[in-house]
Amino acid sequence: MTVLSGVLWLLLLSSVASATPFSNCGFTGALLDVKVGDCDHLPCVIKRGSTVPMQVRFKAVQEIVSMKSMIFGLLDNIPIPLDYDNQMCSQMLAGRCPAKAGQELTYAVDLPVAADMPAVGITLEWHITDQHDATVLCALVPAQFT
Repeated sequence: MTVLSGVLWLLLLSSVASATPFSNCGFTGALLDVKVGDCDHLPCVIKRGSTVPMQVRFKAVQEIVSMKSMIFGLLDNIPIPLDYDNQMCSQMLAGRCPAKAGQELTYAVDLPVAADMPAVGITLEWHITDQHDATVLCALVPAQFT
């Protein structure tokens, strides 16, 4: 193994190891990984009064002209809005809109968590829709606010 291939292998392992476990909530797209802060096991522990960096990497399965990102906290299956971005395409870390089918895209958001948020277990639901309000991706991540 050359030094370059060894370095690339280590970078690949570190990016995989730092991904947050998630479950699919009813989409057929190509969700590659989700990151919630430095969480690599569930539930993700999130400190109240903090801002949590979140990132999602996915592949477009069809042409996407525009997207909206919505993050909810599900408490007893009741959705509590935590973040909304209807200009998601202008905030992409990798890729851009319009996106062609098969194009890899990365989007990040800083999720503010209110200090008065109850110290409870909650499921984060990250839902992204396209210009037709069709689901591009949906991911569920169990979390614990402390």
